[in-house]
Amino acid sequence: FRAMNYFHLVKFFGDVPLILEPYESLEDMFVSRTASKEVYAQIIQDLQDASAVLNDAAYTQNGFRVTKWVAETMLADVYLTLSGYPVQENHYADAAKAARNVINSHRHAMIENQDTEANSAYNQIRTLDVSQENMMRIFPVIIRNRDLVSRWALKVGEFSNILFC
Repeated sequence: FRAMNYFHLVKFFGDVPLILEPYESLEDMFVSRTASKEVYAQIIQDLQDASAVLNDAAYTQNGFRVTKWVAETMLADVYLTLSGYPVQENHYADAAKAARNVINSHRHAMIENQDTEANSAYNQIRTLDVSQENMMRIFPVIIRNRDLVSRWALKVGEFSNILFC
């Protein structure tokens, strides 16, 4: 999911090299940085393209795979970030529109507090694996043997942190 990776890169490092085609040789490997504004434009295009073709289902009802609503939620986040420093373009209306699309889809909903402490929203989120509130989960993976990385990556499918022990 290229948009998510570039979004994290540009948030943390600012201008980054934007590589859109795979490298098949060792020539021209050192790519200069691309302006943040251009990187954000590519992220937005990728998320809009993904939103148009991904399943119209809740994340938990789609085998825990990325859906249209995950892309729309990330698009809202990108627009909000783009509206602030360092780019400072006004995309607040775009962010609100993307967020409203997710809300009006009725695929996701906030967990409400129940009558007892055990049924509080916090405890439900903490104990439930499947709820309408889950937009996307990224799991840290602890690997005890460095040789298992590729096998674990295939089985887990989605992870943000790999901790080697």
